[in-house]
Amino acid sequence: MYLAYPNEQAAYATAGSQYLYGPDYLVAPVTTPGTTATTSVWFPPGNSWTDIFTGKTYRGGTTQNITTTLDTMPVFKKH
Repeated sequence: MYLAYPNEQAAYATAGSQYLYGPDYLVAPVTTPGTTATTSVWFPPGNSWTDIFTGKTYRGGTTQNITTTLDTMPVFKKH
């Protein structure tokens, strides 16, 4: 995250917990066991980000707690 957003302090704080997959996808892997998990996701500023499983859109420059189940994962497309 900090390579793409070097001037954003939050990009450094999320190192190891989320990453960009190419220029348009943000992935925040779930690393806790269970049938549901809540993951804190930082959405970089300047764009909106849409959850590819639910269609819900999040505003860039925010941090949100995202809850997923076994059949989804936190993957977001930049708009």
